[in-house]
Amino acid sequence: MPKYLSVSDLSFQIKEGLEALFPYTLYVTGEVSNFKIYRSGHAYFSLKDSQSVLSAVMWASAVEKMKMLGKSMPQDGDQVIVAGRLTLYPPRGNYQLSVISIEKSGAGLALLQLEELKKKHYLFVCGGVGIAPVYPQVKWLSEHGVKADVIMAARSKDLIFYEEQMRSVADNVYITTDDGSYGMKGVGTDMVKHLVNEEG
Repeated sequence: MPKYLSVSDLSFQIKEGLEALFPYTLYVTGEVSNFKIYRSGHAYFSLKDSQSVLSAVMWASAVEKMKMLGKSMPQDGDQVIVAGRLTLYPPRGNYQLSVISIEKSGAGLALLQLEELKKKHYLFVCGGVGIAPVYPQVKWLSEHGVKADVIMAARSKDLIFYEEQMRSVADNVYITTDDGSYGMKGVGTDMVKHLVNEEG
């Protein structure tokens, strides 16, 4: 008998998979469209370029924080850089960017954000099909002088992809396999615990 999933079950599984694939803050550039703050205090809008449109939401707490910092809300047509996490909204079944900050595009802004990034050391945990999307992120950080380590996890050695490319851009690459055929035996979270214990 095939296993049947409800629409809600499938939506939540997709949500978990999507958020696991992009477990970090994304910086996205685009043009603001249909920006509106509702009575709830939440702001909804779209980011678009010549080929794609991305739905975005900025919760009331983030909107209030922008106001407290004296930052103006974007207008339709503004070119901006937003920081946020990718998520899926199950009631509508569409993915969206949950935005925590919005800044107008510009060389000065980009430099400021880059300097902030350089103050941190990033750790990416990825496995299987999730490895490929992480590589461009780590490559970009490396090209801009930002430190990043990567944990690559898979069931076995033959399912480890992009190792050579990842080693060329990451500060450190750690590998785990479920069967112990390559690297440390275990899953990605086991390596995280190992690294934390090493640092004391």
